[in-house]
Amino acid sequence: MLLETLEKRFKNHTFYAIGGYVRNLIFKNNSSEDIDVLTNATEEEVYEILGRDFYAVKINDVIRVKDIERNSWIDICSYDDLEENLKSRDFEINTKLYDLHKKEFIGKVVIPMIKYVNSEYAKVVPLAPIRALRQSLQNNITMSEEVVEDLKNINIHELNRNNLRKEIFQMLLCDNALDKMKEYGLLEKLIPYFRHIYGFNQNSKWHDLDLFEHINKAFKSSPKILEVRLALLFHDVEKIYCVQVREDGHYSFIGHEIESAKFAKNWLLSYETPHDIINVVCDLIENHMNKNMKVSTMVNKLGIETSKLLLDVMEADIKGRNFTMEEELIKLNTKRIELSRYEVKKSTECNPNKPTIVILVGLPRSGKSNFYKKYFVEYTYISRDEIRERVFGFKGNMENEGEVTKIFNEMLNEAFNKNKNVIIDNTNVQRKYRNKYMTMAKSRKYNTKAYLIDTEYSVVLENANREGFPIEVIESMQCRLNKPSYDEGYNEIYIVKTEFTPNEIKFKMEMM
Repeated sequence: MLLETLEKRFKNHTFYAIGGYVRNLIFKNNSSEDIDVLTNATEEEVYEILGRDFYAVKINDVIRVKDIERNSWIDICSYDDLEENLKSRDFEINTKLYDLHKKEFIGKVVIPMIKYVNSEYAKVVPLAPIRALRQSLQNNITMSEEVVEDLKNINIHELNRNNLRKEIFQMLLCDNALDKMKEYGLLEKLIPYFRHIYGFNQNSKWHDLDLFEHINKAFKSSPKILEVRLALLFHDVEKIYCVQVREDGHYSFIGHEIESAKFAKNWLLSYETPHDIINVVCDLIENHMNKNMKVSTMVNKLGIETSKLLLDVMEADIKGRNFTMEEELIKLNTKRIELSRYEVKKSTECNPNKPTIVILVGLPRSGKSNFYKKYFVEYTYISRDEIRERVFGFKGNMENEGEVTKIFNEMLNEAFNKNKNVIIDNTNVQRKYRNKYMTMAKSRKYNTKAYLIDTEYSVVLENANREGFPIEVIESMQCRLNKPSYDEGYNEIYIVKTEFTPNEIKFKMEMM
C-alpha cells in the first residue's frame, strides 16, 4: 500500500530505490529488506504527502515511514544534487538506482566487484570493509584489492559491537562465511581462540578432520538458521582444553560441550546478543552430544522448536566428517518423525469460573501502562514503578528495591488469597521472573495470560528520548528480552501492536 501511495502521490518527483532493495533485484535474491528511497521532493513535501496516512519519523536526515502491509520501513532521503549524493555512498554497487515509477534500472548495470566510491570512505566509516565482506558473501562477488587490504588491516576494537554483531550474524547465514573470514584474518580477530583450533588433530576414531575443518564442514552442512550456525561455530571450541588420552591412544573430550557453551555465552554477551538467542544457542551446544536422548525427554527439557534445531545441529555434526555413519542419520530421522507427532499446544481454554492473572511484557516506554488503562482497569494493578512512586516519591528511585519487592509480593499474595483478577505491569522481559508469577498462579488454579507489547524499537527510543528516560536501560532490556511462549504454561498469549498518534495510542491484539 505504501509503495503504491508513493507512486501515485510522487508523480511529479523522482522516486529511486537504492541500496539493499536494488541489490536484491540485481542478484535475484528474495529477502524482503527495507527499502531506501531517494527523491528530489523536500522533507516538508514528504511529510505533507505521507504524514496524514502513515506513521513517519525523522531520524537524522532520513524520514522513516512504516509500511504496515510489508511490516517493514521505507527510508526516504531528499537530495538537492543527485550526483553529490551518490558520491557520498560507500560502494559502487550501492549507487545503482532503480526507478520505482518506470520499474527499470537507471543506466547499465555491470557489477564486476565491490569497490569504494571514495577511497577515503573507510577512514570515515570503519565498519565499511566488514559491510563489503557481508555483501560479497551474500551476492557471491569479489572485492577490490583496496577493500580486501582494509579488511585484513581492520581493528575490530574500534567498531561498534552492536553493529558489528549484526553484520557478522548476516555473514554466518552464507555457507562459505568461515572460509572467507579465515582467509582475511577476521575470524581470529573476532574469536582469538580460533588460532589454536586451526590444524588441531582431534586424534579420534569419530573425527578424521582437524578441528577447524570439522567445524567448517558441519557449518556448511547445516540449514541457514542463525541459532544453528552459531551453535556449530562454537560447539567444539573447548575440545583443546578437555583432552584426555584413552588407553588406545585416541583422544576423548569429556565435558567439552558444557565448557563450549560457557565460552559461547561469554562471547555472545560481549557482542550484546539478545538473550533469547543466547539461551537457545547454549542449549544446542550443551545437548549436541546427547544423540541417544529420548524425544520425550528432549521436548520436556528444550521445547519442540529448540528440539528441532538440536536435531539439525546433531545431523550437521555427523556430516562434519569425511565419513558418515548412516545408522546415525537413520536414528536422527526416526527422531524427527517422532518429534513431528508432537503438537504445539497453542492455548488452553480459560475457565470462566476462575480468576485470571495477566502478565504484561514489554520494554519501558512501549505503552504497557496505557494498554492496562484501556483494557484491564478493573483488575488489581501491581507494578514496581507504581510502588516506587507511591511509597518513595519517584518511580525511577532504585535505592529501596528490597522494600519494593516486599510490598510487591504482599500485594500479589493478598490478591491471590482473595481470588482477584490481577495484572502485573512490569517489563517482565526475562522468562525467569515471569516463571515466579506463573508458579504462584498455577498453584492457585488461575487462568494465565501474557500480552507482549510489541512496539517498534525506534518508537520506544523516540519515546524514551522525549521523556528523558535512559537509553542504556532500554538497550540492556532489549538484549535480555525473552518473548513469552506457551511452554511457560500460559492459557493464552497475545501480541499487541501499537500505533502512537498525537492524541492516543492505538492497540491491535492477535493471539499467538
